[in-house]
Amino acid sequence: MKKGLMDVIVLLLAAIYLISVFIIPPSWWNDQLFTSGDKTIEVTVPSGYSAGEICLLFEEAGLISNSDRLAYWMQEYNIDRKIQPGRYVLKRGSAWEVARQMMETKPFRDRMTIIPGSDFTSVNKLFAKREVLLSALDRNSNFPSALMQFIPDNAKKRVTFMLPDTYFLPELEPDLLVKRSSGEWWKRVGKEIKDKGKLEEIERLSIIASLIEKEAQYDDERNTIAGVIFNRLKKGMPLQIDASIIYAWKNRGEVLKRVLYKHLTIESPYNTYKNTGLPPGPICIPSYESWLGALDPENHAFFYYVADANGRHIFSKTYEEHKKAIKKARQNSDQN
Repeated sequence: MKKGLMDVIVLLLAAIYLISVFIIPPSWWNDQLFTSGDKTIEVTVPSGYSAGEICLLFEEAGLISNSDRLAYWMQEYNIDRKIQPGRYVLKRGSAWEVARQMMETKPFRDRMTIIPGSDFTSVNKLFAKREVLLSALDRNSNFPSALMQFIPDNAKKRVTFMLPDTYFLPELEPDLLVKRSSGEWWKRVGKEIKDKGKLEEIERLSIIASLIEKEAQYDDERNTIAGVIFNRLKKGMPLQIDASIIYAWKNRGEVLKRVLYKHLTIESPYNTYKNTGLPPGPICIPSYESWLGALDPENHAFFYYVADANGRHIFSKTYEEHKKAIKKARQNSDQN
């Protein structure tokens, strides 16, 4: 090859190099040279984040150097709309390397369970900081907007509208738990209440459902127990529900394993032996089945019930029948 031609090729290559250095932005070079290594970084992707917001989150965490390039590769790999919330542990690298990791990586998700019959104190123990749940319940934005005009202002009473279930969340945040569980409540229970035209009765129904939850061990008895509660309310009789006495003493800091006659004298608005009508608030978080029981009380003439050794109830119409039922239940208990 002639020397003149070689000089021209060298000059062209030099020109291309200089142009690339001055015209192509440094961020492009950084992205190409930002190679992966052994260092891993944990990043939490919250619910509701767009692909663009996730890319910025990754750049701020130091996983990549250019969020725009990551957005490009996510779109190329068709994962920009498929990213699930959760905690990701990824190796830092170039945009395309991180995008490829996202194709193969499933996020870690924290598991939180709300048990039917638990109360504010029980749910509050799920979190290291005990004041955060109260703040989350107090934030209206954590509840479905259509529900807000019907639920109480009292934050602790709002815990009733967290549907018991197991929830997988991106992180252990009370706001996320309240938002997910109240959303599920509105989707399932709220639909039933709306269909029956009883939205205005939500707070009253929450109290009745909580009483049913604590009294019934079997789903096929929930509507029957609801019928007893409604019958007593209509007649102006005290509900005389032991679970409300247990709740009243728990508020005083004492946990009862068994309700004795002396416990019935407690001065509390939750004492349904002394006071007629419903207590001022729910005593626990009702299950879906208890909500259905409160919504559809069985039409019968029972005013009394007593549990046998297996937790099933004997229902009675009169107090005389009830006394016989108590005797029978005790005999069966002694035999077992």
